Amino acid sequence: MENSDSMDTDFLNLVIEKGMKGNKPSVMAKGLLKTVNHYKKQENIEKKLTEMLQTFDDFDHQYAVNVAQELVVLDSSYSEFVKKLNLPDSNG
Repeated sequence: MENSDSMDTDFLNLVIEKGMKGNKPSVMAKGLLKTVNHYKKQENIEKKLTEMLQTFDDFDHQYAVNVAQELVVLDSSYSEFVKKLNLPDSNG
């Protein structure tokens, strides 16, 4: 069972890549907001969004930037959060 973690990671990476290819950044941003909507604390919301955006950035930097920009378009309260992420080109 040693390879289980490796297989899980490979599968997750495949799902993420397919999701990125199959969804525009605006659709992905809406999905992310819907996903984190059940968290009560803002810090938990930001932690999960940071994890996801960093994952996108690992695969495709420009896609991550575009999703971050779409988050701000959908909800301007995320403007400061996106600036703190320090993704180049995400400041506007």
